[in-house]
Amino acid sequence: MIFCTAGINRSHMVLTGDEYFYNFMGKTVNIHLPDYIHPDLQAEFREACDTLQEGETVRLLTAMHGSEEEYHQVDILISSRGNRVQGESVLELTIYNLFTIESKYLDTSNDANRFRTFCLCIMTTCSIMMWREMSSASSAI
Repeated sequence: MIFCTAGINRSHMVLTGDEYFYNFMGKTVNIHLPDYIHPDLQAEFREACDTLQEGETVRLLTAMHGSEEEYHQVDILISSRGNRVQGESVLELTIYNLFTIESKYLDTSNDANRFRTFCLCIMTTCSIMMWREMSSASSAI
């Protein structure tokens, strides 16, 4: 998962989520989100959610686990846009898996470095060939 979205109520229970969220969590019902946040960071998550006013957005770096018990560093964007599900106020969450994003960035960066190295080799080869041509032309004079 690179990122996923979910909606929670003010009791931090998941009301809605996209396919990526449910795949990450490994289940689709009875998800109390703080239970999946690292215990040392649960209070910060609750405070961010509980103090958020309508129209506000907050970003939170935390650690979270899904169906596997391994914690992942995530960046959670929490927004209160005034949306409601069955009369309940909903906080909208966009959760970014930082490890996956970093891996994709590093892969892309490595590809770019290989391309730069290739271009440098081509330019060096062309420069050497031009130098040889100029040398042989000047020695013929």
